[in-house]
Amino acid sequence: MVRLSGPDSLPILLRLSGRKEGFFTPRRLQAVTFTTPEGCRLDRGLAVWMPAPHSYTGEDVVELHAHGSSTILQALLDATFQCEAAPARPGEFTRRAFEHGKVDLLQAEAIAALSQAASQEEAQAALYQLEGGWSLRLGALEERLRDSLVQLEAALDFPEEVDWQAAPLQERWEEAEREIGELLNAGISSGRGTNQPALVIAGAPNVGKSSLLNALLGYPRAIVCATPGATRDAVEAEWRLGQNTLRLVDTAGLGPPANEPEELGMVQTRSLLEGALGILWLVDLSRPPVAEDQAWVAQRPSARTLVLGNKLDLGEDPGWRSFPLSLAARISATSGAGLAELRDLIAQHFPPSPPNRPPALSPYQRQALLVSRETLLRACHELETSPPELLAAHLKAALEALGQVTGKDTPPNLLEEIFSRFCLGK
Repeated sequence: MVRLSGPDSLPILLRLSGRKEGFFTPRRLQAVTFTTPEGCRLDRGLAVWMPAPHSYTGEDVVELHAHGSSTILQALLDATFQCEAAPARPGEFTRRAFEHGKVDLLQAEAIAALSQAASQEEAQAALYQLEGGWSLRLGALEERLRDSLVQLEAALDFPEEVDWQAAPLQERWEEAEREIGELLNAGISSGRGTNQPALVIAGAPNVGKSSLLNALLGYPRAIVCATPGATRDAVEAEWRLGQNTLRLVDTAGLGPPANEPEELGMVQTRSLLEGALGILWLVDLSRPPVAEDQAWVAQRPSARTLVLGNKLDLGEDPGWRSFPLSLAARISATSGAGLAELRDLIAQHFPPSPPNRPPALSPYQRQALLVSRETLLRACHELETSPPELLAAHLKAALEALGQVTGKDTPPNLLEEIFSRFCLGK
């Protein structure tokens, strides 16, 4: 399919189809023969004309539906260039939709996220944003702050007639500050795929972490070696579990490092554990338990940690029966014993994200929300001591920061950067 947008879209369609003005009915697919401007037949296909403003971009839009041959599509595209059409830049269709008020900046970014979603969870989060989930929340927040700004500016213009009260304003601003804090806490740092929940496999060296990763994935993703310390860099892969997609991460074993590479691997492991959705902590059932395992697990949040006894095929040391470390499951990553039950356990313990979970925050969105929140906090602290004009300046700054998120006050250079990350055709 070749898409055109702009005032010359319909004239180009008429020229490439050999039809006269009035032939095309708005928003109706019609069969045509596509030709070059010189009249050379290219293909038999369908075309649709969507006049402004009722189109995706808000401009006249034409779509040319041809057969799927790349040769035919390229020839059709070249024919549009002969008619003085220009190649679209990345994200140009969505940017035009943004500039014509069809979507705000949050929704525009959701379109890019939806087209690049690597899992159903990412797609659901992007769809929530595209349907206005964040836009509605921020819009209501902006409206409440503008009401406060109007009240303060009225007090400046008519000081003898308008008596503004600090208490109601403080309550409203504190509520707005809390809501921005909730958005910041709900959003996680952006980057394609990084908002997939990570399930980290950890434990001492040579307890079978890499074997478990391979067994759960069903293919050899990590190198398995009997020598302790074989894994030094984290090894990760997407893992589909029912309706959930997780990032399984195999990590370097934790213990006394034998050399600098092992020590660096352990530093990476500790960092991954801090941000993990969940932790699969492995212990070796075939060996006597050690106090270090209990100490490591005690440092991890119990709600995010499943302790698994591995190497069941080699027999279980009697010490595990009395060791004060609760095992969630006993498995063998080598023989497959207990793995089916482990999958069910993981699915129960780490359920899929709700369909309306907030999407990821990009760095500039997070920064803008932080600025808005800090400005509101400053206004609350100065409410009793500052004149209305200074409080109004704080509110304007907070609103301007929120406007950078929705696109109302986003600098042009930032818009260029945002839309440059879109793929062609969006």
